[in-house]
Amino acid sequence: MTYGWAILVVIIVGIVLWQMGVLNPGASTAPGFRGFGMVRPIEYLCTAATGANDTVQVVVRNTAGASITGVEMTLGASSASCTPATVPSGETATCTINNVDCGAESSGDRFEVDIAVAYTSATGLARSSAGTIWGPAE
Repeated sequence: MTYGWAILVVIIVGIVLWQMGVLNPGASTAPGFRGFGMVRPIEYLCTAATGANDTVQVVVRNTAGASITGVEMTLGASSASCTPATVPSGETATCTINNVDCGAESSGDRFEVDIAVAYTSATGLARSSAGTIWGPAE
């Protein structure tokens, strides 16, 4: 009976690891993100080109509870201002960074990049949010 329970636990752990992609790393191109704070990505893509000529577009949502201004995104040494300049609570801003390398050679390849988002809160404090996004390149 004890061996039966032990085997059942091993099977369940194996299934959980398989579903999380741990047993098959790099094969999944499903989009996802980790990290970030009050400004979170809700949609993003990398348009693969030759060398460091990729374009990364990210739509971020303001979850800070108040309007924010001056949203700027940084990927490596490249940065870009996002539009609109003022983002009310719950609304989105679009950020486009050109001439970067997102690690994808062609459409369908998996990309993964670390990005940082800087903004000014409604009280005038400079804030930042950082994390990683990944998914299939376009």
